[in-house]
Amino acid sequence: MRLDRPDVEIIDRTVAIQGLAGRDVRLLTCDTSQHTRGRAAGLQVDKMATKDPGREPDWSAPDRSGTGVRAQRCARQAEADDPKAS
Repeated sequence: MRLDRPDVEIIDRTVAIQGLAGRDVRLLTCDTSQHTRGRAAGLQVDKMATKDPGREPDWSAPDRSGTGVRAQRCARQAEADDPKAS
């Protein structure tokens, strides 16, 4: 019989599978609520990142330039302050 909440049903079935497998079953989730409920049910739960954060920036580069809002603002200001050669 289906349970009223999908998260509860997934955890319930994972606990049942763990009993059939006779060993620990690990639950992977991106959802904080499901992570908490799974831990409360006695499961080993790993919370995964919701998206790929991308490559780590090279922090050792001395002339690294940022790409965020502040870096873009600074770049625009530097262009505006730079005297134009005619």
